[in-house]
Amino acid sequence: MLARLEDELEQTHGGHMDLDQVQLFYELSQESKMMEKHLVQMILNSKYAATALCIGRVVVISTADLPDAVAIVLQGTVKSFVALALCPPAFSPPVAPTKRLEFQPLTRGSLGGGMSKPVGLKVGDVGSLLGKHYVVLELPESCVDLLTQISKLRNYVAAMTAALSNHSLSLFPDFQQRLQVLTRLGYIAKDNTVQVKGRVACEVNTCEELILTEIIFENVLASLEPEEIVSVLSALIFQEKTQHATTLTPRLMDAQKTVQAIATSLGLIQLEAQLEIDPHEYVKSTLNFGLMEVVYEWSRGMPFQSICQLTDVPEGSIVRCMTRLDEVCREVRNAARVIGDPRLYRKMEIASESIKRDVVFATSLYLS
Repeated sequence: MLARLEDELEQTHGGHMDLDQVQLFYELSQESKMMEKHLVQMILNSKYAATALCIGRVVVISTADLPDAVAIVLQGTVKSFVALALCPPAFSPPVAPTKRLEFQPLTRGSLGGGMSKPVGLKVGDVGSLLGKHYVVLELPESCVDLLTQISKLRNYVAAMTAALSNHSLSLFPDFQQRLQVLTRLGYIAKDNTVQVKGRVACEVNTCEELILTEIIFENVLASLEPEEIVSVLSALIFQEKTQHATTLTPRLMDAQKTVQAIATSLGLIQLEAQLEIDPHEYVKSTLNFGLMEVVYEWSRGMPFQSICQLTDVPEGSIVRCMTRLDEVCREVRNAARVIGDPRLYRKMEIASESIKRDVVFATSLYLS
């Protein structure tokens, strides 16, 4: 089919176009669109985006139908904004696309997240790819359609070639073993559908997903106070060595033993599935309780200078750990939303606020 499309492109447009240049232009334009999308996503995820795009801010927006239009922000959320644009009198808004509404059960999903449907280059967008002040290639719609189909097929062939390579086939037994572990733990059903535990694990990106998910479903955090929760979670992200002995409360010591038992159990389960994992090394590489006392006292309001005297860990490492700990709190909060646990959700909000203070979360250490 790929050869047929390439022949059709050559017969239809090869006589009056340099097809090598056209295909290069198409590939660069697609890459430009992907980079622009990624850049916008990075900007929206920035902590400065909400401040910069606050309600009432005057901005300049640019779309295919409405280039360089003055607008005012009316409403903003974490990843989207609503703006009122100043349009010319003759402007008519485009018709919104529609698609069939489909429902999925809660237990179905994808561990890798959703994949948006790729959209080919539209003829109306060609003139704006390199800037509206430049004259670029004018491509017929039939040519763009053929290029889109050819590009999709080439990407598919490349993906299948990589999947059937010797390296990929050598990883297949490891994949089956890890799939067996996920099935045994209840993350995936026997028909390979993702369960609620799997959906919760998808929310975790900062630390070891299996340990944190098991901590949540074993209700380890349910009986703890917010300052105790952040102390326990610090063991999942702290990675530096420390020779300083920590002094923990009885409740924190019990939580520490529980988390260690969970990690050891996960290591044994993976070993039984014939994965090359040493349970002792697995626990050692994923858990570090050296900063539990520091995080606990910081969450309770102790000054930064005082908590630095509780450990031999450098101040910069403490700040970095606190920053990542806030990300873990956000992920646990999202997990609580997935499983429908409002009590845990509220606890994680309080826990996050308890560590976000003073020099640790200052915008600039020089201006604070």
